[in-house]
Amino acid sequence: MNASEQARTPELAGKIAQITLLFKQEFADAKVDLSPWLHDPDTQNTVDPDSIDLSFNFPGRKPNCQSRSILAQIRFSDTLLIRTSQIIGLELSGHDHIGQQWRLSTVGKWRCEGKSLPTPYAQQCLKRFCQNVFYLFRDPSSVPNASMEPAEGKYDSSESAGDLRASSMPEPNLDLDLDPDRI
Repeated sequence: MNASEQARTPELAGKIAQITLLFKQEFADAKVDLSPWLHDPDTQNTVDPDSIDLSFNFPGRKPNCQSRSILAQIRFSDTLLIRTSQIIGLELSGHDHIGQQWRLSTVGKWRCEGKSLPTPYAQQCLKRFCQNVFYLFRDPSSVPNASMEPAEGKYDSSESAGDLRASSMPEPNLDLDLDPDRI
């Protein structure tokens, strides 16, 4: 469901705002769209009412992301107005004028798949964004979904998935070209 429609409480509105900031920490030139879905009946019949959907658009095609826009769908176990609702996963997909180029799902192996994949550094940025969204919506009184496998599926199994933070994300390969104009 469009993020603009999910901002039904001050707490949810604040978390949606934080999601946009988390993405912009990774990709500063992105512009957020809180209503990526059309309001026509066909589209509305396929929208997940237990998700927060938003897109991030770049001023042009971003070569290291292999896309012009990234759709983010954050899925929850139940309606967001219920206190027991928990985050169950994120789906990111990169799109350009040709169509979908890749997708990244946090359910399973946390790997990008598709025709044109983002660079390894951009993939790390996308995974770090996903980890931070999990952290944002974590419920300290519950155990998160066990399928959460950050950073190529490598983390200490004794570490709770709910304790994962950006600081536990492996540092990017410093041999990569980190020129911000090329990201």
